[in-house]
Amino acid sequence: MFKAISRFFKTVGRLLTGRINEKTDSIAEDSHVVREEYNELISHMTRQVRDIRDAVAGLMAQQERKRGQAEKLVSEIEVLEKKAAGAVAYAKKAASGKSKEEAAASPEYVRAMEAYKNFNSTLSEKRSRVADLESDVENGSKQIEAYKQQLINFQRELEKLKSEKHEAVAEITMAKHQREVSEALAGIGKDDTAEQLSNLRDRVRKVSSQAKITSELAGTDVALEEAEFLSMAEESLAKSEFDDLIFGEDKKESPPESAPKTSTPEKLPE
Repeated sequence: MFKAISRFFKTVGRLLTGRINEKTDSIAEDSHVVREEYNELISHMTRQVRDIRDAVAGLMAQQERKRGQAEKLVSEIEVLEKKAAGAVAYAKKAASGKSKEEAAASPEYVRAMEAYKNFNSTLSEKRSRVADLESDVENGSKQIEAYKQQLINFQRELEKLKSEKHEAVAEITMAKHQREVSEALAGIGKDDTAEQLSNLRDRVRKVSSQAKITSELAGTDVALEEAEFLSMAEESLAKSEFDDLIFGEDKKESPPESAPKTSTPEKLPE
């Protein structure tokens, strides 16, 4: 529940930072959101690098402290060894010219012997402690060197991530533009723009054809009328010429009609 709320507020923050589209499906693909996600990862890795560096620095400080302790113990061991040698020398001096029993009863011998035991016991403890410290220092140094190498690799990955951020943002921006172009080109074939353009062109061609036909018909009517007149004239002329050919000679040979004479009645025989 809380993780979902946290993711929601992070998404809202990226929307405000990048001023991107409010469509949920496009949030993860927006270059501003991608940039913010890379920035978040880079910040997280930067904090990790800093924490690792601090931890390694702490280990190195512990190593130096142990190394200092070992060196101090070595110095103390050298002093104790000298003291132990001095106790042995003092005991030899106290036992000089005496039997073992007499030496053992001598307070000087006893004091030297107890001092030697004490010095020797302390030396054993300090030598064991030095051995442990030296082992810790050796193992710790190897571990620190491994951590240093890992830290160097981590820092390199961080630098690569910073470069990758710019490349990723550029790549997703280009991919988004390519998709928008593809969708736009696909949309041209899917919408009715082409059909509207075709209808418009058909209407233009239809109007042009109608105008052309009207113009041609107007000229044809006049031509037909004139042709009809010419045909009738030719027909009339041909008929007249034909009549002349048929009836023209008769008209020339027949005399002109004279005035009619008054007929005299014939006489009947007597």
